Amino acid sequence: MNERAKSRVAFSHMALFAAVSVLALFVVSALQIYGAFGGVKSGAPTVTAPANETSAFSGIDWQAPEPGIAPDGDGLVHVGKNVMDALITSYATLEESGVLTPETAEDVGLDLAESLRARLIFTTYTAADLATEDDTSYERMLAYRADMRVALEPLLKNGEYELKLFASYQDTKDQKYIEELVKTAENYREAVSLAANVVVPTDAIDEHLAVLNSLSEFGATIQALAKYADDPFAVAALLQSYGTAESSLMTSFDALATYQKKKTS
Repeated sequence: MNERAKSRVAFSHMALFAAVSVLALFVVSALQIYGAFGGVKSGAPTVTAPANETSAFSGIDWQAPEPGIAPDGDGLVHVGKNVMDALITSYATLEESGVLTPETAEDVGLDLAESLRARLIFTTYTAADLATEDDTSYERMLAYRADMRVALEPLLKNGEYELKLFASYQDTKDQKYIEELVKTAENYREAVSLAANVVVPTDAIDEHLAVLNSLSEFGATIQALAKYADDPFAVAALLQSYGTAESSLMTSFDALATYQKKKTS
């Protein structure tokens, strides 16, 4: 996790790049659709849409298929159409109200971008899935820590920070970076599988579950980024979710480290 933290700082500009790219994508799409509505009409007032704490888009399932079409897989393939439909519907409403302007069009695009998140499919674990024991001694913690180090060894195979690999693919379109992302996701899945079989002291159950579930979610996020790397709208949704998943991962390992440090011999 220390190496991840260093990489995260070293590539903090990537997070900014991702955020700006997401917003730029939606602003450009928004203004293109706005242009399709004929632009500003003569005499139309310039009104900026108010910033709402609750987005009008927050309840939309961006991954839902069209009516009458059966759900397929993770649904990320449907994000692009759902986004465009939401923009068109919003602009039609603004036009009917006489307040469709470049400013309101851009605001709608930004609001949508900030609301967009990918809903990922990944294995989640509960206490019922764990093998536990009541021994919570310092010695048992040391044994548990050693077992976890072995279980997490597959993560040591991940040589590059995931966003760097993804950025390299976007820059070059070289398929080798996608292959590396896929291998990275596989290493996360292997680590989760091994860690799920570690016998856990009962006072470490919460920390252990947080690690398992955050690893599982993060691995699924990377897998999806590799799969949809050429779909800009799916990528926009996934990049929004990436930061949240990575933060959960870091937090879970910090909590596990705190648990271990609190133990006294």
